[in-house]
Amino acid sequence: MKRSASLWIVFLMVLSLVPAAKFASALYGTKVIDGNLGDWGTLDLVAKDKLGYGVDGGNLSSLYVSYDDQYLYIALEANNKANWGMAYGIGIDVDPDSGNGYTGTSDAWGRSISFSGNYAIDYELYTWWDDSQAKPTVEGQENVAFLPWVGDHWEYKTIGEVGGSFGWSGDSSVGLKTLEIKIPWNAIGGKTNKIAVIVWVTGGEGSAVDALPESSVVKDNPNEWGDTDYFTDLAEIYIVPKTIDGDLSDWAGYEVVGVSNLDGPDGADLDKLYVSYDEQYLYVAITTNNTASWGVVYGFGFDGACLVSPPVI
Repeated sequence: MKRSASLWIVFLMVLSLVPAAKFASALYGTKVIDGNLGDWGTLDLVAKDKLGYGVDGGNLSSLYVSYDDQYLYIALEANNKANWGMAYGIGIDVDPDSGNGYTGTSDAWGRSISFSGNYAIDYELYTWWDDSQAKPTVEGQENVAFLPWVGDHWEYKTIGEVGGSFGWSGDSSVGLKTLEIKIPWNAIGGKTNKIAVIVWVTGGEGSAVDALPESSVVKDNPNEWGDTDYFTDLAEIYIVPKTIDGDLSDWAGYEVVGVSNLDGPDGADLDKLYVSYDEQYLYVAITTNNTASWGVVYGFGFDGACLVSPPVI
């Protein structure tokens, strides 16, 4: 009995030392498209700059993805130090691992960008940051292009023409700061089980100089502006509810909200804490590093006041 009590105390101590993830909302949730990313949270963050790639006028820092029943939401954040004319592209693979989609060497805006591995892009979105107007443009007008791959060519539309919208922030000193876009599910073939997303920044021609998720292909050539980049790493996002079966293969890395940095007891050694939710349920999962089977109690605590948009528990 004494050992059980002490293990419960140790378990609580480990949880208390897990880095807390303060979030406004998780993966499922409607976003306000206004260029302000204050309503995007930790669980919406699917890729972040850690390696310091990019250039002064094209430096991506964060990629966010969220969704609700009607829309897919994508946002990017840049950490630019200069106001350059640059193209920002987003690729969406609605059926990863299928091989369906674009895999050529000249993408929707003629940049030397391609995809391989498990990914072939079905839709691209593009905008040109016009440094003279200090705003995102398509053919000189404030806009974002929506570009479906239809088997042998790209179709050219704007995001508004398919029922979506965009918001942004930026200025004439540092260029683009944020860009957020909402895309109707029916514009990309309907709500699917899983999608893959990538964002990149490039110039008036040539290849990418930065991308999220991070990829070494943006730094693999002394003439990086002029080579061809083949992206093989995209952020995969599960749209369907979690399957509660003890198998965490349908959980993604961005759903990890805490990692224990303690070496716990053999039979009570926590590893990771996962959190996600959809329109009906809050999902919580843990993994352990246990090397022994002990009789211990695993507890979860919830502060409902800190949850902005999840359903009632």
